[in-house]
Amino acid sequence: MNKLLIVMLTIFISCSQQTKQKNKAIVKDSSTFIQGEPCGNYTITKATTVDFTYANARYRNLILNDTLVYGKQNGIIKLPLNNKQQVVFTDTLLVTDDTNMREYKYEGQYKNVGYYFVSGLFWEFVEGYLVNKSTGEKTAIWTEPIISPNGKRIASLPMPYGLEGTPNGFHIWQVIGDANTTSNSSLKKCIELDQAIWTPIDLAWETDNSFILKVVDIDKCLTNEGVPNTKDAYCLRVKLR
Repeated sequence: MNKLLIVMLTIFISCSQQTKQKNKAIVKDSSTFIQGEPCGNYTITKATTVDFTYANARYRNLILNDTLVYGKQNGIIKLPLNNKQQVVFTDTLLVTDDTNMREYKYEGQYKNVGYYFVSGLFWEFVEGYLVNKSTGEKTAIWTEPIISPNGKRIASLPMPYGLEGTPNGFHIWQVIGDANTTSNSSLKKCIELDQAIWTPIDLAWETDNSFILKVVDIDKCLTNEGVPNTKDAYCLRVKLR
């Protein structure tokens, strides 16, 4: 995972909150099928660490790291749009204890899907923003976007486990249309899984329609002061339909 997760881990050094009560459960085997929207059907089955390692080695992060081009000046990030307008992110209240503080960082752009990516650091959480280069529309995601090989789906994991109220699972967005044309594209949330059985620590796309999660059982986190131990990790395969 990229630098955004390092920032999150710095914020949440000690994650010892009690397990959150959820009313959604993991799919335990391939015979169980969760129905949802057309792009929101999926199954979850067991995978191996070899599966994850292979998928992770083959995956290419297509972000263009042009942070020097659109760097921050005087606490302001200005991102030009295809229609000659711009989107602005402004830092505020950085040297105070005000809970309304916010700090933004331009992380780069995904030219294959037509979106900028900006991370936001707030009082007790972080959040990512995908900015449509044609319309300027901002889509808030949990953390960094992890884009499928064909650029049609975007996955994101939550902040590290432990803070009360933080989701625990993954969410998937579908890219509708072509963001690099005048017809513009949009993002549609297809899946948002929030459960209390395991916590994700990494994700790698395996194909355009499947990815491998590396997870740790929440019970293991609770016995380790809320911090996932990679020695306890196992893998799950998520297939999208």
